[in-house]
Amino acid sequence: MTQDWPHIRGILSKWMAGTLVVAAYFIVANLTCGGGRCGQATLSTLGLTGLGAIVFVCVQAAIRLSRAETLLLFTPVISFAAASALFFGFGPMVTFLGSEVTRQFQAYSTYAVTGEEVLGTSLLTCIGLAATIMGILLALPRFRSVRTRSPLLSLRAVAIIFLVTGLILKHLIIMPSIYGTSSFLVPGTLRNLRYLPDLGFALVAMIAATGDRRFALLFWLIWPLHLLLAFPEFSKKSVVLTMLLPALGGFVVHRSYLRLFPWVLSLLVIFSALQNTNTIARWSELEAAEYGEVLGIRERMEILGDLTFTNQELDIHLPAVLVGVEMWWLRLNYSGAQTAAMELYDSGQPGTFTQNPLIYFLPRFIWPDKPILASPGLEFHAAARGSSNTETRVGASIYGDGYWQMGWTGVVLFGLVFGLVMGLLTRLTINQLGRGRFLYLPAAMMTLQIGALAPTTFLQSGVIAGLPIYFAYCGLIVVMYRIIGKLAVQQKSFIGSAGHGLPEPAR
Repeated sequence: MTQDWPHIRGILSKWMAGTLVVAAYFIVANLTCGGGRCGQATLSTLGLTGLGAIVFVCVQAAIRLSRAETLLLFTPVISFAAASALFFGFGPMVTFLGSEVTRQFQAYSTYAVTGEEVLGTSLLTCIGLAATIMGILLALPRFRSVRTRSPLLSLRAVAIIFLVTGLILKHLIIMPSIYGTSSFLVPGTLRNLRYLPDLGFALVAMIAATGDRRFALLFWLIWPLHLLLAFPEFSKKSVVLTMLLPALGGFVVHRSYLRLFPWVLSLLVIFSALQNTNTIARWSELEAAEYGEVLGIRERMEILGDLTFTNQELDIHLPAVLVGVEMWWLRLNYSGAQTAAMELYDSGQPGTFTQNPLIYFLPRFIWPDKPILASPGLEFHAAARGSSNTETRVGASIYGDGYWQMGWTGVVLFGLVFGLVMGLLTRLTINQLGRGRFLYLPAAMMTLQIGALAPTTFLQSGVIAGLPIYFAYCGLIVVMYRIIGKLAVQQKSFIGSAGHGLPEPAR
């Protein structure tokens, strides 16, 4: 099979060109309205137009890339495009379209932001996006390549391995440890496998989409219960991945946006419904922990049931200051944090956070005196509020991080580095999955999360910190496939030699 990299590069180039056009728009808007020269109505019109353009170019790129190569759905490129539309396009719109209560709440926040400042942070975002896309282009191949499928393990075998192993690990070992109902301490590396069954369901959905009724039956017998058990985690991320990965798995085969739409719509409805519900549920969890109590599955389901199916309004469980505030929308808005990062640098308080890269790559048993990992989000929030007396961590976005460290040079440099990393991870993912090496999927899952979540964090903690685990898993998979390959060769050799030793049939 031929991999059409020139076509993919063409889509990325158009995305970068569109982003630069939007950047030019924001340059003009900032020159026009800088220094308070525009009223609120004008700022709102200019801001919403530009933010809508960011959403448009990013969503269009995601759709075009998924049509060009469905395996890109398991790379950081498409998740990065979708996240950029959500966090840097739709999120900042709350400054102009949020309710009066929401905008008042934001105005008294540490990360208050005005319409004029949104124009500035949107320019920051567009410059950073363009640099990131350039980095991706620099890392991707320029010419078509031929992929030779050599799966060694069938797709069905990998699906069953992921499904059975993942369900056992998650529901019998990992989650009881996280809930506190088990005394067994699960290390952080193993906790990353809590989403392994979701990859299994993605492969099962992929097989079912080919018309395999047995795998379709297997999916609908087990997946609904697995989805139900995702809600007591009080984690929107867990519910989203439980629904999203099977939808993407099926889409890889059927490529029908009409069949994908009900999944996406259901996901958006559930995601919106979980905003305040999960927040209140986590407060209940913290309150129980203060009294030394442990919430198991039953207690967690009861909390969710009381919040979801009673006639009481959720607002009665919220602090008075949060009643009517669209917190779900504010959480998608990083323009306030970006504004704070720009103000810190411009006022002569640049970021000084640096971490020895070896801290991320060397485990503690090799480096016993390894320093405890510091949090750039903690340092940034302390600088933004002017007090070190805080335990809150706030993401400035990679582009805000770059500006905080080095000004506009940092925005371009951090964007390029981020793009180079995503381009490299995309090449590796397509190379492995294109050859049918689906044991690589957990590593691909890590790259997908980097594309979706890293843009809102910091370069070191959001990108570099995750690479050691990624490459360690890739090394493990390479070893496993080599062992499987040798066993397959030995089996063929044994069958061949045994066949030569058979007596001639009677004539």
